[in-house]
Amino acid sequence: MISHRQIEAFNALMSVGTTIKAAEILGVSQPAVSRLISQLESEIKLKLFDRERGRMQPTPEGRIFHQGVDRAFLSLRKLELIAQDIRTQSQGHLRIGALPSLGFSFIPDVVASFAKAEPRTIIKMDIISSVIVRDGIANDQFDIGFVADEVDLSGIISESFIAPPVVCVMPPGHPLASKSVIRPEDLADVPFISLSHVDRTRQRIDALFEKRGIHRNIVHETHFALSICQLAARGMGVGLTNPCSLGEVAPDDLVVRPFVPRLNFHALMIYPPDRQLSKTVKSFRKTTHGQIVSFIEKALERHKVMTDEEARSAIGMIAPPGPWIRKPRGYDD
Repeated sequence: MISHRQIEAFNALMSVGTTIKAAEILGVSQPAVSRLISQLESEIKLKLFDRERGRMQPTPEGRIFHQGVDRAFLSLRKLELIAQDIRTQSQGHLRIGALPSLGFSFIPDVVASFAKAEPRTIIKMDIISSVIVRDGIANDQFDIGFVADEVDLSGIISESFIAPPVVCVMPPGHPLASKSVIRPEDLADVPFISLSHVDRTRQRIDALFEKRGIHRNIVHETHFALSICQLAARGMGVGLTNPCSLGEVAPDDLVVRPFVPRLNFHALMIYPPDRQLSKTVKSFRKTTHGQIVSFIEKALERHKVMTDEEARSAIGMIAPPGPWIRKPRGYDD
């Protein structure tokens, strides 16, 4: 039967690479580590290491086995966190993953409001790409995620969140700043900062310009809408970006104009597939839905976007798309 001590020895050796260092970590002798590894190999009937000139090199089977050990240790760490919650009498954890356009702007406001209402909840927030958020949700590393619509939605729970209109950003004093609304023809051959080609909004923008036969002079590309704002403010060009990135982290003097015809970014909320939403997640979700529209409206107001009737008409209503939720087969919330 595999012992916990054998797994500790194996994990330590995989982590540090030598039996001497593994022995130091475990507080045992080097021969003891070697003996524990040999016992483990005998129990599971797999060769985990090649012994060469006194060194132990992981075999392919050993590396695969270590992946399972990593997952087991992660589960143990989760149990330790649960025990810590019980000791501190906290209501639980809320693990949030968010793409940068929301994570650096809107989500901190929601977290602050939520923390006031739920002061005993421990909140962990990671700001990372949509793809990594999606993978974290699928692997139960987050309780709720905020992503763009290019991610793979298979095997997870997803729902529509917000679909704000694309806006055009530029540095102060730019020739286009005199216009109240920007059209595709205005951007012909203008130095342009673009989203990455894998971004679904970028693909919708490309299709619009190709249909109209308008050439864009793309000088920079980035994965993140907030980066477009930062680069535009520094005079690197103009760009079409997500108004959610116009929060307080966006430069104050950034010039923002509506873009027509209307194109939309699409943001989703996603959840792990194998469990019901907790009371904490449902509460945070409700707080988020209740604040997003006013956040975008304030951001547009801060940058004086809707200065006349034409601009206000171009922006239109800042509201979530028709509600929908996609669940794996057999899920019931």
